[in-house]
Amino acid sequence: MERRGPKRWFYRSRRVEGKVKKTYYGGGMVGSIAAQLHQSRQDNVKAWRDFRRRLTELTSELRAFNTAVLTLFEATLYMAGCDRPSRHRWRLRADWHLPDQTII
Repeated sequence: MERRGPKRWFYRSRRVEGKVKKTYYGGGMVGSIAAQLHQSRQDNVKAWRDFRRRLTELTSELRAFNTAVLTLFEATLYMAGCDRPSRHRWRLRADWHLPDQTII
């Protein structure tokens, strides 16, 4: 809302080909409603951008967690005597035997 004298008018500024263009939406009650709608749209766009940014951050954190869990899972299978030759399914190694059951 722009104030010109005692009255307020709603103009929307935007850049077109490097120049600022203003579009008049109205004064008084009509201008006030147009300004509120414009502000509401801007708030929604900002909220959507914030949501997308946070979603991207969470996705990267989830990928890191997934990688850590997968590495732990593969290490556990390897320690249990399994092998995954040429990235095929996990299976018991042919030369694997049960470890001695020594109790200290």
